[in-house]
Amino acid sequence: MRIAFQTLFVVLVCVFGGLFSSLLIGTNYQLLQNLQERHSNNLLNLREVEHQQTMLSQWFVTIDLFFNQHQSYLVNGIKVQAGQLTDMLEAVLIQ
Repeated sequence: MRIAFQTLFVVLVCVFGGLFSSLLIGTNYQLLQNLQERHSNNLLNLREVEHQQTMLSQWFVTIDLFFNQHQSYLVNGIKVQAGQLTDMLEAVLIQ
């Protein structure tokens, strides 16, 4: 009877140990899956932020080029007007 009880005790310890191990492995696997999903979402968010930074940088370059073109247009206009005023002054001074 004592050997049967010890055998039953060993079998029950092995069964409950196996169940506990399975439960522990299952919960750890679930946590790992959740962490992996969060990591994937974070990578997607990081790519989105990098894309937005690139688009913003291109937008600033476009705005800068736009205003530089307007500035060069104004500078050219001022040069033309300065040349015309110089010609007018020379014409006045020569007379």
